[in-house]
Amino acid sequence: AIRYPFTVATDSRSMVFAFPNFYWSTSGETSNADDLLILDASVEAPDGTVVPIYFEGSRSTTIASGATDPLCDALLPSSFSKTVFAKGEEYFFKARIKSSGTIPYTSERASFGGGLASWYDDTATTVSSTDSAGNYTVLSGPSLDVRTLGYAPIMLGQQVTPIPTVIVTGTSSSEGVGQTDNGSLGIGQMQKAFNLVADNYYVPSITFAKTSGTMPIAINGTKWRDYLKYCTDAVQQMGSNDTSVNESTMQSRLSSLWGILSSAPSIRTVSQTGWNPRTTSTDNWRTTANQTEINKWDTGEIAYNVQTWMATQVGVQIDDFEYLDGFRDSVEPTKWIVNGSTNYATSDGTHSNDAGTMLIVPELQNLMARNNITP
Repeated sequence: AIRYPFTVATDSRSMVFAFPNFYWSTSGETSNADDLLILDASVEAPDGTVVPIYFEGSRSTTIASGATDPLCDALLPSSFSKTVFAKGEEYFFKARIKSSGTIPYTSERASFGGGLASWYDDTATTVSSTDSAGNYTVLSGPSLDVRTLGYAPIMLGQQVTPIPTVIVTGTSSSEGVGQTDNGSLGIGQMQKAFNLVADNYYVPSITFAKTSGTMPIAINGTKWRDYLKYCTDAVQQMGSNDTSVNESTMQSRLSSLWGILSSAPSIRTVSQTGWNPRTTSTDNWRTTANQTEINKWDTGEIAYNVQTWMATQVGVQIDDFEYLDGFRDSVEPTKWIVNGSTNYATSDGTHSNDAGTMLIVPELQNLMARNNITP
């Protein structure tokens, strides 16, 4: 039983959900071993109106193992007594999903925005209606086993006035590792830049990322590419976990991934970002002097050299590059920026924390603006 929030990035004429049944693991793109049975699903509007979701006219459907982007029937604003799904509105997707074994899960934490992810035995527990507002509750039987993460579909729709939509490929920083806030500005570095609620700044996006993942996941995987057709631009963040190979192999992998993205007919631009510094610290990242770059991440070593090379590929293989200076020391950019406080920009030396991520949001938005990726 799940309930996940989705934000409408721009005024839209319809709302559709895609239901992937595959995932990225550190060993590669993987078809989920089991079919998923959608028992029933619905969408809840900001005013509490709940509209059922149908699949070719049926409330239930089976998502086959390895399916890429099977879609539900389109939902129209008129079903919610609206003329459009308005920019900035938050809707909740709610569903009961059954599997004989495994269910893929998203890195989006279910509790963010008031959602819920839970397990239960439907032979012993009866839950509240999918067509009622709010999270599922137990009507009889044992309690729900509440989980941190759960399955979430991908929200699509027809925009009233077309604006760019971005696909992101990445690793842990794209999944939001290191961030602990409530998720109101999105999860992950690019999502923070895409979802500035305070400025009413939203860019539609789809993220494929895997913590500790390497570029061959995306290079050898094919299912995720089915989502390229829904996007106009790409931002690539993978590569930081590939330093076990030599520089030429890293460059070759980057070229391959850039080529996959740029060859998609719908993709206008491909941009690359730099990677986080990676250091240890003897004083919880309060000072620069007490930081030490980990192996292969100092000036002149492979991570630094490949990022330097990436910048030279603008106009050659990619359309833009952003090094991400905001969370780096201005004198020693292989180290994290500091201000004297404990864990200012990072809490583990590998991932930007909430404050560190917000330091690079202006650069990421500048990257998008340079490529006409704006709301």
